[in-house]
Amino acid sequence: MKNIFEIIKTENVTSIEMVAICTECNENKNTETLPALKVTMKDGEHHIHHLVKGFQIHECNEFLRSLNLTEAEQIFFSTYQEYAYKVKYINNLLEIKKLSEQITGKKYDDIGISANKIHSYILDTLLVRHRMAMKNYESATSVLEGRPLEEWVSEAIADLT
Repeated sequence: MKNIFEIIKTENVTSIEMVAICTECNENKNTETLPALKVTMKDGEHHIHHLVKGFQIHECNEFLRSLNLTEAEQIFFSTYQEYAYKVKYINNLLEIKKLSEQITGKKYDDIGISANKIHSYILDTLLVRHRMAMKNYESATSVLEGRPLEEWVSEAIADLT
C-alpha cells in the first residue's frame, strides 16, 4: 500500500479525522471496518490512510508530527480510542493554525507560536481571566464554544507576542 503522506503538502491540510472504512473481506461479501485517517485538503480532496499495521501507524505519527502543531513527543499510539482523541485534538489545532495565519497575516511557521501553545494559553490563562475556568478539560473546552474561537486566538496571540 502506498504512503499517501508522501504526496500531501502539509500547508494544504484543512482537517483530519479518524474514520472506519468498510471493506469486503472475502467472496461471501462479509465486511469489516478498519480504522483509518481521513485527511481533507484545501481543494476538498480527501486522502485515506489505513491504520491497521504498525508501520501504517508509524507513517501517520510522522505525518502528524510534520504538521508542526504540537510537540513531537505528544504524538504516539497507545490505543485506537486514545489515538482518535489525539487526532481530534490535532484537528482543533489545525483550526487554530488557520486562524493564527488569518489574524497575523503571516504563514504559520513565521508566527513563532505553536497552535498547541495558543490552545494551552487559552485554557490556562484566558479562561481564568474571563472567569470561565472549569475543573476539567472537557468542561473548559465546552465553555470555549460560547465565544468564537477567532476571538480567543486573537487575544492569545496579542498576549503571547
